[in-house]
Amino acid sequence: WCEEDPLEILQSVHVCIEKAVDNLKALGIGLTNQRETIVVWDKTTGKPLYNTIQWLDLRAVPLVQGFIDKTPTKNLDAFRPITGLPIYTSSIIRFRWLVDNVPEVKRAVEEGRFYGIDKKVLPEITSSAEIYGNMNEGPLKGIPLAGVWDCSLPLCQHRRKDMFASKVNSTHGCYFAPFFSGLYFPDWENDARGIICGLSSFTRKEHICRAALESVCFQAKQMIDAVAVDAGVQLTSIKVDGGMVASDTLMQLQADISGCDVLRPVMQETTALGAAICAGIALGVWDVESTKQEIRDTFRSAVSSEEREVRFSRWHEAVRRCRHWVPAGSVI
Repeated sequence: WCEEDPLEILQSVHVCIEKAVDNLKALGIGLTNQRETIVVWDKTTGKPLYNTIQWLDLRAVPLVQGFIDKTPTKNLDAFRPITGLPIYTSSIIRFRWLVDNVPEVKRAVEEGRFYGIDKKVLPEITSSAEIYGNMNEGPLKGIPLAGVWDCSLPLCQHRRKDMFASKVNSTHGCYFAPFFSGLYFPDWENDARGIICGLSSFTRKEHICRAALESVCFQAKQMIDAVAVDAGVQLTSIKVDGGMVASDTLMQLQADISGCDVLRPVMQETTALGAAICAGIALGVWDVESTKQEIRDTFRSAVSSEEREVRFSRWHEAVRRCRHWVPAGSVI
């Protein structure tokens, strides 16, 4: 299980606002989300009914088969033509767990469910750049909430990993499959678990750290290849952002493994920037064309396509070995 106190999150936001507001003139507020994390609150009191359930939480795994059995075709891909995703431990299935296991949530849910979920408790679908409401307390009271941008989480302590990884020029055949909570895109298997393959008496922590960085790049390549197939266009460059892109070692590995030029912008905290841009567009402060970023660095592949394919093939072998590790229905 992995959960967090939502009031603690809210308090940290209040502290941030109070310390930042003296140094700015706020026109609007942009929000970022932690995708696939769910929190349920009482609409009359505004208080949460339970902790947030985080994106990597596995407690709802046993419920997945029940949802599959309720589909007309009894297939995990029943909704893929509509949603683009199979039935997996998504936020909606975690919500089902909350209804079944938290009395406060169960009492708050009315009758009239769709596949066990009341549609009235689901959020309204909106664009990422419009005014959703106004702050009703604190130093930003009355300021509109006007933009939402997605947030993805990097590996922890990546700077320390980078320090070790840069001391060797390869993983010496070591591959790290970091699927601690199962496989997500493109395999979608809850029963996979993380493994390290190819260890030898020569392997040192530097090789494992480099393999950890490479695992990020291999997963990115899977997404890049999927985009190329869906779009019918071979990508030649990718733009990167977030804390991990400060690593030159990681950026060069990404270029080598993807075969694409990796473009690192001047402004690397694009999650915060994206939220600000969405809010600004909603408020008419600027338009999309005026928000293009300046590129600071370009990393180009330094390996042959043959070497790239060999390494990617070995990565797929590591992924294959981590699949179906957990017994059916288990969440260990």
